[in-house]
Amino acid sequence: MWGRGAGLAALALLCTACVKGDVDLTVRADDHVDGTIVVAVDRSFLPADPAAASALVDQVRSRAYAGTPSGATREPYADARYVGSRVTIRDMSLLDFDRGTTGGGLKIVHEGGRFKLTGTVDTAGLAPAPGTLPTADQRRAAASFAVAVRVTFPGRVVSTNGSADGDTVTWRPRLGERLELTAEAEDGTGPGWTTLVVAILVLVAAAALALAVHPRPRAMLRRLRPR
Repeated sequence: MWGRGAGLAALALLCTACVKGDVDLTVRADDHVDGTIVVAVDRSFLPADPAAASALVDQVRSRAYAGTPSGATREPYADARYVGSRVTIRDMSLLDFDRGTTGGGLKIVHEGGRFKLTGTVDTAGLAPAPGTLPTADQRRAAASFAVAVRVTFPGRVVSTNGSADGDTVTWRPRLGERLELTAEAEDGTGPGWTTLVVAILVLVAAAALALAVHPRPRAMLRRLRPR
């Protein structure tokens, strides 16, 4: 489950049953965010008793998303291996997003022309004690552990401890480690190549128009040419 109050997109898995976490967000230049958050349990961890299994799935779903900030909806999630909850975020303000996280949860702030991301994925408590072999449950959890965090920014990624591909940063935490997520990216509002090209074209067009309206400079140039 997402930890420390189980806030929206909090990034600490607190039990071996919650072994799938997929966060895929797109940060917009207007300080809004879109994306999805999936939190699910491997079906092989579900109790044999249908009522107990249903209760566990309901618990996972409730902890995938606490509260209902504007711009988010929750629905059941299921695939061939996992069952849980998917939160879909559309046009949510960064302020609402950050309000929905607590402690080490994912935070994205916009300041100084850049977006700055921080967060923590902490599964160190699930690692075997030093000098001991993993238990059967720990081996099962490690085999089915699938956590990924992907964030796409509106501008160039300046620095990160994740894997950057263009404007997208991806982290794939490993079970039994504590990972501090960091990234900093431009907000995409500065003048890019397109803006510069347009500005040059405007200047060229203005110069051509000036020559058409005031042809005297061209006549003077003709007179100055050597005969």
